[in-house]
Amino acid sequence: MLVPRVGSQRWGGTPVRLHGDAPKRGTATRRSGARRYAEASRVAGGPFWSHAGHVTGTWERLRPVLARLRDDPAVPLRTWPDLDHGNGGHPPFSIWLAAWAVDAAARLHQEFGPDVDLRVGFLHYPLAGPADLGPDHLRPAEAPRTVCPSWIVAAPSEPVAVASGHDLRSVLVMRNDGSETAHLRTNGTVTATIVDPVTRRTVGGFAGMQVLPMVIVELPPGGTSRVPLLVGTASLDPRLGFAVPPGQWAFTAELDLSPGGPCQLPPHPLTILP
Repeated sequence: MLVPRVGSQRWGGTPVRLHGDAPKRGTATRRSGARRYAEASRVAGGPFWSHAGHVTGTWERLRPVLARLRDDPAVPLRTWPDLDHGNGGHPPFSIWLAAWAVDAAARLHQEFGPDVDLRVGFLHYPLAGPADLGPDHLRPAEAPRTVCPSWIVAAPSEPVAVASGHDLRSVLVMRNDGSETAHLRTNGTVTATIVDPVTRRTVGGFAGMQVLPMVIVELPPGGTSRVPLLVGTASLDPRLGFAVPPGQWAFTAELDLSPGGPCQLPPHPLTILP
């Protein structure tokens, strides 16, 4: 992960002439330092040295905890502060966990409280309210209203079943029953969105980072192509919890076709397991 850093500032003094003497350095520096100290203390709500000590102490306790989570083969972390350089920044430290990693989030919250800003899947931890959703750029895009043309047939290569809170990589088999070549624009995969099979309301999807290359899949007339399919089960509805719960659901996806433009894949059955 690339972590933005705050650029260092040089506290340099301006030469100050006093009573006609030769220029003397340091007076402006000391005054500038005093002003900075006073401002930092005001923001911190107390002596700056005390706040800085708290930051350092918190990071020294948090860093080994995050290192263990980073090295966990189950991969509970999505993003986290840089553990190899610097002091991790300033609290609250932003930590993003997988939708299934609620227990890890609970432990972090219990030990570090307001010094960590936690997100589990799409939602903040702990939940602050019914509208406590993640940033717009992390949510599944609203599916377009246009249904994909009937001459594009797409279905998973096998029944799709995935554990609640986890992600699944499968294959979408696409067939062109039309008379002209079509092209599917992707980032190398088709990302599914989970919907309620009755109301068609979007309830979840994949919460994570993806690389964004332009990968174009050619669909010749009468031809079949296999496209990677990514299904995530992070919940967008706080009433469901941090992960879409076990049960019978459905998934759809947005396909960017040429000719035709963006269109919605018809819903397909999805089983979410305990």
